[in-house]
Amino acid sequence: MASYFTTANADSYIHIRTPFNPTQSSDMFHFEVKGYAFGATQKIIDITFTGYAYYPTQSINSVDILNQNGAHDPAIYQGSDGNVYLRIHPTPSIYYLSFRVDSIQVGNGGTVEPGEVTVVSSANSTL
Repeated sequence: MASYFTTANADSYIHIRTPFNPTQSSDMFHFEVKGYAFGATQKIIDITFTGYAYYPTQSINSVDILNQNGAHDPAIYQGSDGNVYLRIHPTPSIYYLSFRVDSIQVGNGGTVEPGEVTVVSSANSTL
């Protein structure tokens, strides 16, 4: 669904913008982020993000993150545009970072198509 690669040598947060927005609809989501962060202390990335973008409260509920190696400071948050974001922070550097984002349709969530997920690198912890 989405792939990312960089040779930048920086201490950056990686934000994955999903198409789910709790200010517009209610959707369950399930994403897997798998990859390799050569410059990071823990090189393997294997994180599952799940939750519910819930319109009645316009918030993200039932958040669960399975982080296989306990690294990369994963988080789920609602961005300034209202969308659900997934965040990882491979420290100390994103040098030669590559990963793939995949989605599984769960519950009442919609199918995520290629191009609906975007990746942003930023020094900010949220966007």
